[in-house]
Amino acid sequence: MVRLLVVLSFGLAGCYRSYELPPDADTPRDGGPGDAGLDSGGRLDAGVDAGDAGCVSELPDGSVTGPLDGGLGTTCGAIYRDCPSDPDPTVDRDGDGFPNATDCNDCEPGINPGAFDLPGNGFDEDCDGADGLPPCPMPEVQEGPSVDDALAALDLCARAETDRWGIVEARVTRADGLGDPATPEQTAIVPRLGTNRTILGRSMLSIATGGAREPSRLGGERCVSFDERHEFPPGFPVESPFCPGVVSGPPNDSVAIEVTLRVPTNAVGLTFASSFFTQEYPTFVCSPFNDFYAVLLRRDGTWENIAFDSVGNPISVNNGLLQACIPGTHGGREFTCDLGIGPLVDTGFDLDDCSRLSGGRDGSGAGTGWLRTYSPVRGGETITLRFAVWDSGDGFFDSLVLLDAFEWVVRPPVAPDCPRCVD
Repeated sequence: MVRLLVVLSFGLAGCYRSYELPPDADTPRDGGPGDAGLDSGGRLDAGVDAGDAGCVSELPDGSVTGPLDGGLGTTCGAIYRDCPSDPDPTVDRDGDGFPNATDCNDCEPGINPGAFDLPGNGFDEDCDGADGLPPCPMPEVQEGPSVDDALAALDLCARAETDRWGIVEARVTRADGLGDPATPEQTAIVPRLGTNRTILGRSMLSIATGGAREPSRLGGERCVSFDERHEFPPGFPVESPFCPGVVSGPPNDSVAIEVTLRVPTNAVGLTFASSFFTQEYPTFVCSPFNDFYAVLLRRDGTWENIAFDSVGNPISVNNGLLQACIPGTHGGREFTCDLGIGPLVDTGFDLDDCSRLSGGRDGSGAGTGWLRTYSPVRGGETITLRFAVWDSGDGFFDSLVLLDAFEWVVRPPVAPDCPRCVD
């Protein structure tokens, strides 16, 4: 299944006070060493609980990407009203689209067979007779996984059945959605990449323009090219004002994971973690070799990119999100590299292992560090997400993206004794 996240904080006006009870600290969860809020045994850290969250900011109005630690909080806990029985099985008192015959609480629009069931709150939001959801099966570490295993590594596995939310269909494709990637080895399930560990669970998804594993699995380097020329995905190319006048080269060696989802009826957003790495830094900053990582969302037949920096630039070599690197001025832009080279260690992006190529670069590559993307959704709608990465201009000097911790953002009902905070 997929885990719940409730309201991110991005410093916007308005807030909600938390009344949600913390989970039982003795209850094991299937988290790994990198599972946020868990100790090494997979138990909740006693210092991390919803009761300590206090007041947190409202959800953003639109999509936003920022540092992973940019503020995660909780809304009010779910305190639902009891619902008196009604003899009419066709009545829909709460207006959630589910009649009394199938709705186990027809007085609360947050409870119905299509809802996300908040784990551990003592309520059965999805009317399946249990509180919470079973975890996704743990996929094995592997190259070229099936699309089901790839999504499970991203913490997505529930299937849309009848009125229930979940995966409608999925495929491994290219950034343009027009065919297969050059090789299955462009996707992998990994427990870690160098010093980068999982955010949720024991595995995460890696997609790359070259090999998706660590260099030790790739013959010692990341410099490969499959010489596959592809088309731009919808809405691209989008050039970055970070590098005025630079035009990105055409896509090469692209790969994408695409999934169509039915959204839970009580969801207001989705969120996931990602980390982008590139070999193009520093020599090819502000050049046509502007490798991209994009997350395209389609609803009502229209595609939009939902992953971009604070000023709207798509995530690429030519923007300001590269913070894991060696500081310097490249392509006329200054990089402070606030994360240092720690996130690059043992990833293959910490070495100049492409020097054998003509026009080889100087020094190590770069990365963004872990980011979290949030995008609003409408409860019950059907959307398609395409997580994609591609080389620009040619297939050399590869780029890679780690993806993990997909979560639905659910806003539980606000009870009368859970007042709205004032600005």
